[in-house]
Amino acid sequence: MEQLITTRFNEGLRLAKANGIEVRFEYMHGRGGGVCQVNQRPHLFVDLALNPSDQLQALEAAIQLVIHEDWPLKQIDQLRGWVGSG
Repeated sequence: MEQLITTRFNEGLRLAKANGIEVRFEYMHGRGGGVCQVNQRPHLFVDLALNPSDQLQALEAAIQLVIHEDWPLKQIDQLRGWVGSG
């Protein structure tokens, strides 16, 4: 099960980066991370204090937010497919 979580998480990160989202790994005391825009560039924060399953859930929630708000990304359809496959 943990291998599936890691594989899905890594695929989500790869797609985020391919869409121009800056990915940052920060220790955020288990608060969850998330996504925001800084200087009109999307940034995704991954909380290193979370376990892999919770990191994946936070990543999925962040990607869903990006899709819901229709951020102008290069390959948003691939992100939609990734979210839909989970």
